[in-house]
Amino acid sequence: MSKLTTAFVRFSGAILLILQLFYISNAQSIDAEITVDSKRQSVVVSGRFLRTASPSAHFDFYFVTSPAGQAITADRISDVRLSDRDGRAIDFKRLAPGEYLASGEFSAWSYRVPLAASKMNAHSSWITNDYGMIMLDDLLPKTGKGQDHGARVTLKLPADWQISSLEKRGAGEIYEVADTDKAILYVGSGLRTQSFAKGGVSINITFKGEWLFTDLEAVSMANEIFVEYRKIFGVDPAAAIQIALLRLPKDIAPGTWQAETRGRNITLVSSDTNFRTQSLQRLHEQLRHEIFHLWIPNAVNLTGSYDWFYEGFALYQSLKLAVSVNRIRFDDFLDTLSRAHSIDSRQTRRLSLIEASRNRFRGNDTQIYARGMLVAFLSDISLLERSKGKVSVADLLRKLVSVHGQAAPSADATAAVLGVMKTLGVPSEIVEKYVNGAEPIAWKDALRSAGIEPPNTQKGLSVISKPNGRQKLLLDKLGYNNWRKLSSR
Repeated sequence: MSKLTTAFVRFSGAILLILQLFYISNAQSIDAEITVDSKRQSVVVSGRFLRTASPSAHFDFYFVTSPAGQAITADRISDVRLSDRDGRAIDFKRLAPGEYLASGEFSAWSYRVPLAASKMNAHSSWITNDYGMIMLDDLLPKTGKGQDHGARVTLKLPADWQISSLEKRGAGEIYEVADTDKAILYVGSGLRTQSFAKGGVSINITFKGEWLFTDLEAVSMANEIFVEYRKIFGVDPAAAIQIALLRLPKDIAPGTWQAETRGRNITLVSSDTNFRTQSLQRLHEQLRHEIFHLWIPNAVNLTGSYDWFYEGFALYQSLKLAVSVNRIRFDDFLDTLSRAHSIDSRQTRRLSLIEASRNRFRGNDTQIYARGMLVAFLSDISLLERSKGKVSVADLLRKLVSVHGQAAPSADATAAVLGVMKTLGVPSEIVEKYVNGAEPIAWKDALRSAGIEPPNTQKGLSVISKPNGRQKLLLDKLGYNNWRKLSSR
């Protein structure tokens, strides 16, 4: 929430304290109805607090305005109406964009939210003439820190629209939602769904629109990638997973896309590329990265900002997976690392990865991705060298999920990650210089250990002409000889 005036802080602080002391989390806390108006590209949201869910009084409420750095106009809410349990209207005032305070206790509410198609993205709700994405996190009101996140939600849609969602469905279009922060409902006409199962996990892929790849090709990719990650992590991330591939309008520039993994949901909002090979390659890259996130950060019970790890290590492990399934060459793997090193070297305002992660959506994305991936690479080389090829970054990832899975007690993410790195033997020098510190990445020694030539003005990273036995082992573990293994199969 934004800063309020000094007088209001004193007043609302007392109210919030009362709310936190008396709020009892118990099943669904609200009963809401969302009516989609595709012609006006908006929704009308009405609802009430369930009497059995909380005995506390409700005076204030607010709305999410910046999910994953995606700016949402805070004053977009209109036609706000509040009422008490007897249906009497309750006056209110707007304290700041997206924040309201009622003059008395209210139990029911309604308002309209514009969801223009021009705002299509993977991080917040939007509606077009024939499809859309409903994220309850940015549509339902928030009422204080101690609140329960459950809701009973009824959707009212245009006549020919369908719903695709993992949320538990009751009678009609009523959904019993356990966690509104992570719930997504994909809606529209002409939605297509493909499903498959892997072990105890069911995976649904919902499509809207056409690309240069087929639905079955996308299913095959998702299947392959999920299987490979499950080998790495050793456990299933959830009992059910949904992937949505939503096509941007055709007038959007080729190659435009956004993606997000939220809970059990992966959303890809995308135009297409100009060529089929590019389209397939990009889809594989997107799925490799987002499916990783089903485990980290979405299947671990960690708190705090550690984007440097789950983004940087996702990129690195995604590259290794791409080499292992022969989707990219080892030269491509080295080229990506070389470009990441160039990005880190050019930084003029240097930040530690810890600090950059706290301010990720203030222009630090590129630094987090590039530097985080390089830290993953250095950690991998060190672990492989010390263990003679028996321990790698994959073991680090598996250990983190094993120790800090969803059933484990909540823990600080940074402390947990650094603890696992230390336990497996990642040198403290890497952590102190490049995670806690902001020194430029010095990697010549690590490259030499792996039999890789540092980049120069003529070329990027390359494998040395005559690696010794130890170097051959590390190169093999990085994927250098993978094409030979695939050929022999």
